[in-house]
Amino acid sequence: MDIYEQYASRTEKLLAAAGPERMRQAKALARDINRICSSRRAAKSVDIVLLASGILSDVVQNAPRPVATCLAPVLMKGIGEHPGNNVLSSDLPVAERLGPVAIPWLVDMFDGALAKAITSTYDDPLVSSGGTLAWTTLDLLTQFEGAVLDRVVRELARIAWDDARLSMLARILRHRVAEDARISKVWSRTKWAREKLRRRTKATAAQGRIGVAVEAKTRGQPGKGHRDLEAALFTLGFSKKKPASVLVLPRTLPTDIEGALGLIDKWKLGDALPLGAPARDSELAKLTRGLGFALPADLRNLLSRHGSVGRREVGPIDRMLRERRELLSDAPSLGKLTVLGTDGGGNQFVLGPQTKSGASSPILLIRHDEARPVPQRVAQSLGEFVALLATMAYANREGLAAEFKTRYGKRFRA
Repeated sequence: MDIYEQYASRTEKLLAAAGPERMRQAKALARDINRICSSRRAAKSVDIVLLASGILSDVVQNAPRPVATCLAPVLMKGIGEHPGNNVLSSDLPVAERLGPVAIPWLVDMFDGALAKAITSTYDDPLVSSGGTLAWTTLDLLTQFEGAVLDRVVRELARIAWDDARLSMLARILRHRVAEDARISKVWSRTKWAREKLRRRTKATAAQGRIGVAVEAKTRGQPGKGHRDLEAALFTLGFSKKKPASVLVLPRTLPTDIEGALGLIDKWKLGDALPLGAPARDSELAKLTRGLGFALPADLRNLLSRHGSVGRREVGPIDRMLRERRELLSDAPSLGKLTVLGTDGGGNQFVLGPQTKSGASSPILLIRHDEARPVPQRVAQSLGEFVALLATMAYANREGLAAEFKTRYGKRFRA
């Protein structure tokens, strides 16, 4: 029996027990979980993270309040320190089942999740384990209403709101509002869903109130973080105080290589969008031989300046040829396409066949999660594709990932 099965069995016996025996088991379980979550093993064990979040869900929903309040602080502490692949739901009835006593525990878990998200290597830290736990925990905190929400705001004020934490809070608020806009189109169709959307909208307003309180507490604090939060609150309509500058994504993107590279220079993307060294003439000749036809002019123009763009999306040439061989092994009929690179899931970005008129060819994403490769158009030209990559990198760096997803997400997911 592995550790997850062992503790799941103990939780099941605890919930079936009664009277003093139940509390005795709860205290013993809390002591053992605290010990195991504090061990070196906890930092590397997915089982322990799943264990803590799974038990928390069980006891909050099914255990009497004395038992739940005995175990919850230990479990939340462990989850906050080791976010991992937690299974917590934003709908977990923490406010109803535990009451205000849970607020400081949730705030500590939220702060721990922020700390983990900040150190994430993901382009968008909100999709990391720490980022996911942070916005889930903020959802749980905004279950509280009225005067109790005031206490939530006061407890959150004790967090050491440094530059990175303020930027992360701005990201969470932007993500929340963008998700509200996306799901409102679906959740408005039935009475049950409309009621759920009403509650969600109310919770979003509470999160905006929290953001305003944190902004007021940190006003005058130098650094990018406060500016990010101030701009997010204004842009999302939570604050009428207009910041000195508001970052926005361009409404239209350039479709030529010159314009796309101009965006990269303008935004000084650096490591946010890695650019490779110019391809040598011998490498361009090798690519031409591998394709069996002349290089499209815009692709030659790009590669002669930057042999790769992004971490995987365009180039380098050896990888382009390797990906082309893999594509043709699955779909030999696609030989007129030029493979540029891949997305995060291994699906391939390709440049469409050249036109007789010499017009720019579209960029397609060849998806491999179907019975046969399925092309999906993502950009009307190579220039627009590079501009999309640049805009996504800029959005991730500046905390505008939610806006990027809303504007471009339907056709582009790198």
